[in-house]
Amino acid sequence: MKTDYVKFRFPPEILNDAIDNLGGPIVITDSAANIIYVNKAFELTTGYSRAEVIGKNPRILQTTGTDKKVYARLWDMLTSGRMWHGEFVNKRKDGLVYSEGAVITPFISENNTYYAGLKFDITAMKNRRQGLEIIIEEAQKVVDALPVFISAVDRKFRYLFVNSIYSESFNIPQKDIIGKPVDQVLPDPLREKHMEYLKTAFEGKEVYFEDQGPSPDSPIKSVYGMYLPYHDSTG
Repeated sequence: MKTDYVKFRFPPEILNDAIDNLGGPIVITDSAANIIYVNKAFELTTGYSRAEVIGKNPRILQTTGTDKKVYARLWDMLTSGRMWHGEFVNKRKDGLVYSEGAVITPFISENNTYYAGLKFDITAMKNRRQGLEIIIEEAQKVVDALPVFISAVDRKFRYLFVNSIYSESFNIPQKDIIGKPVDQVLPDPLREKHMEYLKTAFEGKEVYFEDQGPSPDSPIKSVYGMYLPYHDSTG
């Protein structure tokens, strides 16, 4: 089992601007799969304006080129609280068909369930590389650029991934964190508390917390975050 967690929240207006200006399309829906947000890249990729899609279901982009089993598997994973990644064959507003990679994950905010999707036009690249490799690579770029602390940790409490702001906050290069145990990266007094948070998350529970910044001299004085358990094919 892997644990993905977000550890810091910028002021909403900064985070909103960052997401709206990311290069890849982003779609957020409510629990009924009605669109409540799309960013500028979505508008450029699909030809639909934000006003045209708010309240609509993302199926407005669907074609018969995507097997129904793909959607069945997608919803099976999302409704069980797991992240899904795969490919769609979609259609722009002008009728142009394109291949799209996507990473979609459920999340909870104020006791309501939402679904967030990061999407990538892989039409031109499919002839050079496998689509899922592109999805993972592009998703990592988006995650790496987000102004929030993000990392993934395995059951042995070793880092599998950290994004740029996470490594910069501890003044340790990303490559030097990957594979290292959490208790060798987090300083006191964060170390003991966050090891307990992780143990709880690995029991299958969500952990929400408020804590101090990564270091005394950091401009970040308060951290709001969560640890979320995530299962993959290895457990």
